[in-house]
Amino acid sequence: MWKVDFHSDINELLLSCGMDHTVKLWDLQTGKSRFTYRGHVDSVNAVKFQPYSCLFVTGSGDKTVSLWDIRTNLMV
Repeated sequence: MWKVDFHSDINELLLSCGMDHTVKLWDLQTGKSRFTYRGHVDSVNAVKFQPYSCLFVTGSGDKTVSLWDIRTNLMV
């Protein structure tokens, strides 16, 4: 696991990213993963929720930045 970020409004949500090319959305109340985001072809080195929204961004070793929506679980 490289980085984590908490949601600014929904404190029970956490994002984590790492060398397995994925980002995981965690429910801190249950301690379980809600969803695994796949789309990068190298390690995901950074993850950050956008304030007051359901969006987050990722930065990867594949030299791309992606925008994701946790409502649809898709890349925007």
